[in-house]
Amino acid sequence: MVAQSVIGGPFYTGTSYPAEYQGRYFLGDYLIGWIGMVEVDAAYSVLSFSQFHTGAGGLVDITAHPVTGDLYFTRIFTERVMRIRFDDPATDAPIASADASGIEIRPNPFRRSASIHFDVPVSADVSIGVWDVGGRKVRGFATRLLPAGRHSQAWDGRDDEGGTLAAGVYFVRLEVGERSITRKVVRVD
Repeated sequence: MVAQSVIGGPFYTGTSYPAEYQGRYFLGDYLIGWIGMVEVDAAYSVLSFSQFHTGAGGLVDITAHPVTGDLYFTRIFTERVMRIRFDDPATDAPIASADASGIEIRPNPFRRSASIHFDVPVSADVSIGVWDVGGRKVRGFATRLLPAGRHSQAWDGRDDEGGTLAAGVYFVRLEVGERSITRKVVRVD
């Protein structure tokens, strides 16, 4: 397997994946876009390496969900968090899908306005806010009940009082029910 820029990840300890993935170490390649798994012995010597998933170009992180143990990876090119799941037990093939609360901001960076695009997995209360780098909430959008599906919210780069925010880094936080996800956005002059 060719590698150019390897990103380390976790050992899989969850129970929702097939048994052969238990205890395997997961890593990926940022440039080539693969995720692989390594089997190790008790002394952490490598016993085997195999390809687990392809199509993960721009991979910058692999992590395990703290409750389920399911694997997630972040793709910087698409600004998406992807969850690895298994839908067809007959093939045991891993499938990457966007996290239910995935959020994209376009364009990013932006000058006058940006669109915040997000997924709602089931009908839920949705709240969107914008924070500056000092942790101060500068813009909040009304919490509203939205049906399942893809939605968007326009942001004109203004604060809650209607003033134009300075160029800089901001953080958009989406809250869907009990879940939240944050993305960085840059406003330029």
